[in-house]
Amino acid sequence: MNFNQQRESGQVMVILALVLVGLLGFAALVVDGGTIFADRRFDQSAADASAVAGAVAAAQSIENQYITNGSFECSDSKVIAAMQDAADAAIDRSLDNRFTLTELPTQADLDAAKHGVYIACGEEDHDAWTQGYIDVMVDISSDVATTFAHMFYPGGFRNSVEAVVRVKPRTSGAFGYAIAVLSKDCQANYGNLKVSGNSLVTINNSGMFSNSCMKGNGNVKVTADEGIRFVDGYSADGGVTISPTPAQTAEELPTFTYPPADADCAKLSAYGEVKINNDSDNVTLNPGRYTGISVSKGKVNLKPGLYCVSGDIKLTGGIIAGDDVMFYLQKDGSKDTNFDSSGDAQINIRAPRSGPWYGMLIYMASGNKGSISLLGNSISEYKGTVYAPDGHVNVGGTSNQLGQFSTQIIAYTAEIFGTTTMEINFDDTIHYSNPSFLDMYE
Repeated sequence: MNFNQQRESGQVMVILALVLVGLLGFAALVVDGGTIFADRRFDQSAADASAVAGAVAAAQSIENQYITNGSFECSDSKVIAAMQDAADAAIDRSLDNRFTLTELPTQADLDAAKHGVYIACGEEDHDAWTQGYIDVMVDISSDVATTFAHMFYPGGFRNSVEAVVRVKPRTSGAFGYAIAVLSKDCQANYGNLKVSGNSLVTINNSGMFSNSCMKGNGNVKVTADEGIRFVDGYSADGGVTISPTPAQTAEELPTFTYPPADADCAKLSAYGEVKINNDSDNVTLNPGRYTGISVSKGKVNLKPGLYCVSGDIKLTGGIIAGDDVMFYLQKDGSKDTNFDSSGDAQINIRAPRSGPWYGMLIYMASGNKGSISLLGNSISEYKGTVYAPDGHVNVGGTSNQLGQFSTQIIAYTAEIFGTTTMEINFDDTIHYSNPSFLDMYE
């Protein structure tokens, strides 16, 4: 063996050692990297499941107690109880996934610990409305048991994940405005939301909102407890007095939809067209499908339930009474249908107080561009939501009449008019609203 061979004989072992170290590094990357990733996915799934479980418990609690966005307050004992339900449910669900979490008093504590549950309460403050919420925050941290990586990185590996689910309480489509106009295109005469006549209109516990513009006309005086907002413009002619002064806002009402009632209508019996026009008539109507309803005299009792009408409803006289009723105005082929009542009729109707259509009194189906006219007198009363997403609603009274409306009007365009004193009494608890819902944040 020559001298050069002796010098090179140990190089193979060095190269082999270096290769083995490299292979071990790759093994650590593949095996332990996969373990870290799998553990992180499990941790995230566990955090998500805990946050969702807490949010569902909170939503169920505020639904059971019928807490609406209008009545939502973080200091309310009912809301506090819902928050505790959320924390308990989130902690219980984490145990199902072998994590032990505790409720922490502040978000700062959660951020520092990276392991626990924190329940927050607050309001999204928009210019013209607020949206209450409960946030369920879950952080989970866990140490990863590695096979090779600890040989190169003695500090160990720890996964930290978080999940946040926001619970928003039952909310009306117009965020508690007694009168809301959905049209976003201002008409030439500013008639999207109009108040006119020579009357005194008082809106108790609420206000008015126009997604576009509004106009005052005549000597009408309007007072709204919660103010009046518009997006595009406001004009006034004559001796109009509106208090407080209408204020412009840059933010439109969020887009919303209510579910159609067509599937419910299809299950009902068909009765055709009904006309009651004799003083001696004393008729009881059943829920069902009608091609039209006309009452000019006599007495009509409406049994509780859903009335699906594909033609016009005309209530121009007589006595019409119904509790727990809802009218659904469908289109008559290509023809729009209407709901027309007058001050000569004594009308006392109230929306359902239970079930899926709780609080919905008159629903004009989407695409129906007809009109709803609600004229009151001293002994008439309407209670519930009137919803016409593509239609027009008139609300008012005439001489020697006193209109009483416990309603929420949500329409494409609307007008309040009359020559008398009229009150619109808004009660958030008797109107239709979308149920509590959850938003998951990344």
